[in-house]
Amino acid sequence: MALSVIFVGLAFWQASELEQAIQAGVSAHAQWTTSLAHRVFWQVERERLPILLFVLLLFGCIGWFTRNLVHHLTRLRQYQAVTVQVQHDLLNQDSPQIMYQRLVDRVVAQTEAIGAYIVARDSEGQFLTMEAMADADVGPLSDGAVSGRCPVQGICPTVVAGEVFGTGLQLGPLNPHLASVAQNANDGRRTFERVRSVMAIPVFVDEPNVPFVVLVIESAEFRHFTRLLQDTLRQLASSLGLGLSRYFEQRELERAKAEIENLARHDTLTGLPNRRFLGEQLEQAMARATSHAKLLAVCILDLDGFKPVNDAYGHEAGDEVLVTLGKRLLGTLRKADFVARLGGDEFVLLVEDLAGPNDLAPILTRVEEVMNTPIPLGNGKNIQIAGSMGIALYPFGKEETGDQLLRSADLALYERKSNKTDREHFWAVGDKNAAREWQRTPAQYLLDAGALEVWYQPVLSGASRNVAGVEALARLRDDNGSILYPADFLPQLSVDDLTKLSSMVLTQALEDLKELDKLGWSLWVSFNFAPESFCRNCVPSLQGVISASGVDPKRITLEILESSDFLERNVSLSVLHDIKGMGVRLALDDIGSAYASLLRLKELPIDEIKLDQGFVRFLRERPQDLPFVRTIQDLASDLQLDLVVEGVETTEILDAMLTMGVPYLQGYAISKPLPLSGLQQFLSGYVMDTGRHPARLFGLYAGTLKLHAAIKNMLLINATQLDIASLVDGHQCRGHSVLHRFGYGDDSHLVQLHNAYHRTLGAIARDTGNHSSWKLMESALNEFLQALLEDDSKGGFASKIGNPRV
Repeated sequence: MALSVIFVGLAFWQASELEQAIQAGVSAHAQWTTSLAHRVFWQVERERLPILLFVLLLFGCIGWFTRNLVHHLTRLRQYQAVTVQVQHDLLNQDSPQIMYQRLVDRVVAQTEAIGAYIVARDSEGQFLTMEAMADADVGPLSDGAVSGRCPVQGICPTVVAGEVFGTGLQLGPLNPHLASVAQNANDGRRTFERVRSVMAIPVFVDEPNVPFVVLVIESAEFRHFTRLLQDTLRQLASSLGLGLSRYFEQRELERAKAEIENLARHDTLTGLPNRRFLGEQLEQAMARATSHAKLLAVCILDLDGFKPVNDAYGHEAGDEVLVTLGKRLLGTLRKADFVARLGGDEFVLLVEDLAGPNDLAPILTRVEEVMNTPIPLGNGKNIQIAGSMGIALYPFGKEETGDQLLRSADLALYERKSNKTDREHFWAVGDKNAAREWQRTPAQYLLDAGALEVWYQPVLSGASRNVAGVEALARLRDDNGSILYPADFLPQLSVDDLTKLSSMVLTQALEDLKELDKLGWSLWVSFNFAPESFCRNCVPSLQGVISASGVDPKRITLEILESSDFLERNVSLSVLHDIKGMGVRLALDDIGSAYASLLRLKELPIDEIKLDQGFVRFLRERPQDLPFVRTIQDLASDLQLDLVVEGVETTEILDAMLTMGVPYLQGYAISKPLPLSGLQQFLSGYVMDTGRHPARLFGLYAGTLKLHAAIKNMLLINATQLDIASLVDGHQCRGHSVLHRFGYGDDSHLVQLHNAYHRTLGAIARDTGNHSSWKLMESALNEFLQALLEDDSKGGFASKIGNPRV
């Protein structure tokens, strides 16, 4: 038992020792193994390490290259996509400006470019035009700070483009900050600060070596433009050039087509539309007349005696006549009207938008004037050509097509050419009855119904202060008893109506004049004659009315409106001489209201001029118009013409006109227009004005102006003929006695100003060459006149007189 215990104990001791021994051995082995492993590893791997590093470097290079390759391919793909889209856009045949802008927008929006520009050169080559641009940044160029027309030495895109225009070759890629070509660039754009590479590619259209425009692209990368990308950009520029070439070719084809079409529709000699174009236009005009409820006039004009022109002067002269007449017709008609040449010596006029036949007469009158105007030839000769015209009106009668209208107009033309000797006008309307009834106006119905009344406005003689004559004025009384005045009914009357109206007024006026003669009032009468009615046939008509009345033609005055264009007609002068030969007096009415030439005025055989009331009616409010009245008065006196001043509406103006010595006066201050019975009452109760004039300060104002003009003329012409002592002494002037009559004493301001004015006149009379004296005189006169107006407006000391019974 004890032995067993000892044996077991010995066993545990040996086991414990063995465990410690094993642990010590394991630790020692581990230390040996790590050291050995390090030694073995470096001995084995040292030879492989360079290979491993090379492999790692190789993989890095391959990755970098792959990324760059992918980047370049992506960029190339972007530009290729832009090129395809631009090629597709060019198929739309847009204008070059749209092509340019769309291209640069796509380049900047879809690629890595930070700027794209299309630069063109002007015809002189001195300036470059920025036709289109797209900028990645908002810089001065985008803000419009740089003009669209940039000098060659300007911003970077124009500088490089200028080089390309000079060489015709691609420029770049280059760094604009380093390249010598861009050193002169003065580029303040923020985008330019980021530009590291720029390329300019020429775009050719017609000439292979002369760029039409230049495409400039800017990038923020140094190596942006690879060779493949440069090829793509050249392809893009080539596509743009092809698109531009196709655009210009298409426009040239369209222009040539339009020119061919124009030649097919126009006469080669005159350039006017031909028969084909006329047919198209006629159908459209008929449709417009129907839809707008207006009248269309189809007029065929044929020249009378055109063949002798060709025989006498040659066909070239005949062509000149046709060309000149065609131009004149175009200039005479309205813009909406149409002129065509049928061939030979025939023309067709389409006159649209007529409210009725009455609107056609003034237009045809102008055409007649053109026909009567001589045509100068290249050989120095003048040709007088006549014509006949036939007219068809639509929608009248049975005509429903353009051909039918032309046939109707041709029939009317034949009728007119068959009656050349006794015709009143050179034209004839086909269906006269239909034309006559088309939209007849109320005034026409009243005139036909005998609703005319003749009223009279007295005309006062400034010298005798008696009524010397009357002006016969037309009035129409409607069914309600209301009076229509000329401003109301004259626009409703045709030329024939106006001629009829003038004849009716004259007939009635002469009958009334004989009634007045029986009562002891021997007056003359004036009446208005419509300028549109003047023609050769009007002379026998007037002569017939006057002869039937038995009134002396010298008591009749025929008034012509100055505002009409009658005075510019070539036929007017001979007609006026014929009327003058009958013994009738002639007057030019409303002088100053229009544009009558003084040269033309002196040629007219007139006896009287009537100053338009617009210069007289408001003289009190506009005294500065008085010199004009005085000038017309002097003009009439120098031409030995009577002067009638209209618009004498107030006693103040009447006083001023009488003071100025105006020969004849007419206006409400004398009498308003009256029917015959009213005129008889007026004449029976008329009391001649025997008062002294001027009767008011305004009258003295007018008289002073008149007197001053006379004195000034004498000073300028021959001052030695003036009595200087009397001129200097204001007391000897009639104005001084007038001021005393108005109650102004010698110490009053008006008398003192009047005397000061006369002293300045004396200074001028002694030395007319002293300019200072003239200025002092004008100043003294103006001061005196202004004081007269101020006292007159206040009432002053002016005598109080009642309205004279005139």
